[in-house]
Amino acid sequence: MQNILYILKYASIYSYSETIINELIAKNYRVDICIMKENISGSTKYEIAGKDNEKTLIAKNLENGNEQILIRESEKIKIKRGVSRKDIWVKLLILVRETLNLLSYIRRRDDGTFFEAQKRCTPKITRNLLTSPIISIIFTKLPFFRLILKFLESIIPKSRNIIDFIKSQNYSTIVVVGANWSSTYNNFSSEIDYIKAGKKLGIKTVMQVVSWDNLTARGLYHEVPDLFLVWNKQHSIEAKEIHSIPANNIFITGSPFMDKWFDEKNESILKSNLKLDAPYVTYLGSSQNITRDETMVVENLHKELKKNNIDLVVRPHGANYEQFRKLKDDINVIPKNGDLPDTKESKELMISTIKNSIATIGINTTAMVDSLILGTKCFAITKPEFYKNQLATYHFKTILDYDLLITTDSEIDCINQIINLTEDEEFLKKRERFIIDFCRPLGMDSKAGKISANKIIEIDSN
Repeated sequence: MQNILYILKYASIYSYSETIINELIAKNYRVDICIMKENISGSTKYEIAGKDNEKTLIAKNLENGNEQILIRESEKIKIKRGVSRKDIWVKLLILVRETLNLLSYIRRRDDGTFFEAQKRCTPKITRNLLTSPIISIIFTKLPFFRLILKFLESIIPKSRNIIDFIKSQNYSTIVVVGANWSSTYNNFSSEIDYIKAGKKLGIKTVMQVVSWDNLTARGLYHEVPDLFLVWNKQHSIEAKEIHSIPANNIFITGSPFMDKWFDEKNESILKSNLKLDAPYVTYLGSSQNITRDETMVVENLHKELKKNNIDLVVRPHGANYEQFRKLKDDINVIPKNGDLPDTKESKELMISTIKNSIATIGINTTAMVDSLILGTKCFAITKPEFYKNQLATYHFKTILDYDLLITTDSEIDCINQIINLTEDEEFLKKRERFIIDFCRPLGMDSKAGKISANKIIEIDSN
């Protein structure tokens, strides 16, 4: 039985790889799931419980106390806590990698909200240099500075403790999910070091893109794996142009994370437990990277909807829910702390909420894509103050190109358009094209998890 090491940066991103892991196990592979950090995402706490050979990964709903076991150890699946890089090279690696990350944003003239987030992660000495108008022109026009940094990053010794961790088991392939998150001096991201260690040991290496914005809204991938799994053609272009991944190493699979929306059982999940007296619209909250305070938008929408006897449901982003605690009691916030749709309960709640909505509204969040896939029209409020969080971000502009999101420049105009919504054959055609291009490029019935697993097995066998 071949043994695959599957590195997850956070326990909460297991659902992004779940269909791949299930396929590998079904094909008689043993998978060691190595979780670098247990965490809380919105209403859900993800933690490892139990002793050796009896461990489970549990998702606990902090609102109602319900627990669901996401993974249970067996002969074919083991759960491990990852080891982080801790040596004398860490501080230098942070300086080099984060400087390269910031330089990447500057070179591609991406000055949106994620550029600002990257600036906060970049050590002050190089951040000030790269954001100085005159000096930044020199560093971006001339490649020597970037090439020196890349060379320096490449010759820093591999992590000894990660190499020892990998050598303790007979792994044939290492898969890493979340290998381009930025580091700070208080929180070093070691995931890419597993790829570097694997290559040094002669083990096959794979990196899986996490989400739709992962290639443009995070840092660089500071190593080239043997296989780089992406969702679609746009991801493939970004991998080549931004991250310098060779075309021969890239494979388009579709979106494993979106596989759940194509389950035939979803058709029966229409019952709404929201207990609302009137038809409703759902507002889809964004992360703090996009906007820290959406309450004014929500209150304006609620005011206009009430004039038309329509309720508003707010579905917070799991990383930005506290802002909604100050809303009036008659505005429905469900779930209170947001959620990932990765348990039976949370998935059914999201499906029933969105599919029973007249429409959804948002600024810039993955849930807007989920809404389109589930067949509910989605409005994007594109005010000037949101420019850096929307039109200045690559992934949002990509979605707009499909002419599927309905854009509006005010809450009043948004509600007027919602009131006048009609059945639209053109929407259905655009939606089908979007689904095929964006998350099912190998065919509507082609499961991305199965395709990804087959490609991992292929490279593992060679």
